[in-house]
Amino acid sequence: FNASLDKDNIALVRLATPLKFNNQVQQVKYSAAIVPDNATLTVTGLASTPDCDVTKITNEQQILDVQPVALDRCRAAYAKAIANHSLSISEANLCTTTRKKRQGTCPSDSGSPLIWEGQQVGIVSRSVANKPLEYPDIATRISFYYNWIQKTIAANSD
Repeated sequence: FNASLDKDNIALVRLATPLKFNNQVQQVKYSAAIVPDNATLTVTGLASTPDCDVTKITNEQQILDVQPVALDRCRAAYAKAIANHSLSISEANLCTTTRKKRQGTCPSDSGSPLIWEGQQVGIVSRSVANKPLEYPDIATRISFYYNWIQKTIAANSD
């Protein structure tokens, strides 16, 4: 974790012992690719209700297809929220939305993967509970941190 990396959710953990890969434990494939505007991404999480009721979090994985939102449109959607809070949207972010009202990620989904073409391209970072459709969800963009990930892994490998 690097506190200077703004408010994005990203961390690398070095384990004391290697993982044993099997059907339930597999290596994460991550991508340096920039997600195109017409892509369909898949996000997973544990929130179970459209209004993000934290008392109704489930152990069942929820899966939702979402579409990317251009950064300028994402910033415009949050313009009033940004003025009233310390919310910032930068090149390090990947904004997403769904065409279905009251669906998307919830604050309790932070850290969940955002997948495109079988590889992780984002990490759920920030969302607004019970949000109207015009507020996109905000993820940390893996491609922005790709070099940092590679350098950090290389510097800490045996």
